[in-house]
Amino acid sequence: VGSPRPHGMLEAMDKDTERALKKHIQSILPDTVEDESKAPLVKYVTALLKKSMPIGELRPHVLEKLKDLLEEDAEPFVDKIFRYIKRNMNKEADFGNRYKRKRDRETETAERGRRHHSPGRSKRERRERRDRDRRTPGRRDRNGRYDRDRDRDRDRERERERERERDRRRDRKRQEKEVKTDKDLE
Repeated sequence: VGSPRPHGMLEAMDKDTERALKKHIQSILPDTVEDESKAPLVKYVTALLKKSMPIGELRPHVLEKLKDLLEEDAEPFVDKIFRYIKRNMNKEADFGNRYKRKRDRETETAERGRRHHSPGRSKRERRERRDRDRRTPGRRDRNGRYDRDRDRDRDRERERERERERDRRRDRKRQEKEVKTDKDLE
């Protein structure tokens, strides 16, 4: 049996962990339980696990209450539940500690100042820069300056393409005229 807890096991669990436990209980219910009585049974087992008593007393208590309902399936069912809780409660505690350590490091870093020693931009400055970038055509280099040569080259290329397209259209018209005149002469 695990270490004794002063209060119920699920009292300290968050909603997601409790939901995961309920889902697990639902998945390991014995086949003898009818479908319409599965949901109430899961709620009942969860309520039993929320009792404020040490884990050493809680397991026999849950087993005693479920023996009436599940008969010979009660003991393996309770074993599976407590095995799952023991395995996942340790993960939950470890995750909580890791999260707390990470949060402490972040707080410590924030108290010391920025990590890269460069002043951060205010929200207003970031918004203004974003809006300016959206309004202004062209691309910026690393320092935020526009690459005017690149824009100029792009514009020249577009103009050349337009001229080529005009020439193609003009040539097609000439050819069509020539074809028409050749047909008329014949």
